[in-house]
Amino acid sequence: MERLAGALAISLLAPLSDAAAAQAEKEGRQAMREGAFWQQLEEYGLLQDGSSARWGYRSIGSDIQFMAGMSNEALKRWMAGDPTREHDPALVVQWNPVGDSTMGLADEKQMVWHKLWQVLNLLLPLRSAWVGQAGMPDLASLAKGALAASFYGVFPKNWEFDATDVAAEVQPWLQQLAQHGAPPPEPGYELMDADDRVFAEAELAWPDRKVAVLMPSDQDGLDNPDREKMTGMGWTVFVASSESVPDELLALLKND
Repeated sequence: MERLAGALAISLLAPLSDAAAAQAEKEGRQAMREGAFWQQLEEYGLLQDGSSARWGYRSIGSDIQFMAGMSNEALKRWMAGDPTREHDPALVVQWNPVGDSTMGLADEKQMVWHKLWQVLNLLLPLRSAWVGQAGMPDLASLAKGALAASFYGVFPKNWEFDATDVAAEVQPWLQQLAQHGAPPPEPGYELMDADDRVFAEAELAWPDRKVAVLMPSDQDGLDNPDREKMTGMGWTVFVASSESVPDELLALLKND
């Protein structure tokens, strides 16, 4: 599905042969890039290198616009048949819920929306697919999330797990650890006692170093005997209750 999504997005880059359609495509591309939704994506850093990418434009009526873009290097990798996830095209889809729509009838609008979601079902496997409109809530928070951090290279390639599975409370620490060159953690690690029973779960753990990070809520939920067991087993435990990673944790995870 990922290869199909990439191929479909790349097809948007193909130039239109009809002169009038090509001019309309050029004008639509310019209008979309000057629009509020695109400007917000760029402002929040969600369209990295968007200015240097090659972009194609298509629309469904006057309500829905698509743009797909990628660098020349990424396009070469796709044409050679050996792309990686880093070479996925970027996709921006916006809709105009008000505007001066030419689709006045409800059944026609419904048909267009069905077409939109049929297309998106194929395109959403792309790593950088932004679908929405200007003013949508929580758009700014995406720039600080694991998805954007993963796509834009905050997490190293050897961190072979889905960073979005890690709790939001621990995401700031996760990104700071990656930026400091820490080795990849094991998320959702179950800590065992001497009787091989689970008595706590660490949000992040480095078993080879016996270092663990707990959720902030675990600080109160874990009673003293359990914390003593963890310490007695040789584990060093941190609770992600502050904005910054403690220097002690960084030192313990420093690569030799």
